[in-house]
Amino acid sequence: MMEQDRRNDERVRLALEVRWQTASGIDTGRCGAISRRGCHVDTTASVQVGGRICVEIRLAAGNWLPLCGEVVNCQPGAGFSIRFEDLPATSREMLAHLIDYFREGQSMSW
Repeated sequence: MMEQDRRNDERVRLALEVRWQTASGIDTGRCGAISRRGCHVDTTASVQVGGRICVEIRLAAGNWLPLCGEVVNCQPGAGFSIRFEDLPATSREMLAHLIDYFREGQSMSW
């Protein structure tokens, strides 16, 4: 991801449960930051940079938001970053609402 792309996309900090399927089962982590273009997952699990991954983020209502993309960065023991690709319109809309919700909540807490 180009540096300018990262700066143009508003990222919000949050702490939501994340899960994804692996060959050996389900791994979990915590989504620590998200934007319309990608997210960072805090986890001790390791993933392959350049690989495609589909994660699900647990929303406050208890349902899961599926988001797929390419792993663009992995720091073993600390987590990995995903650049979203080919998200369906419903996922993009839910993602926009999620970002708005956390952005408004953050600004109200300052």
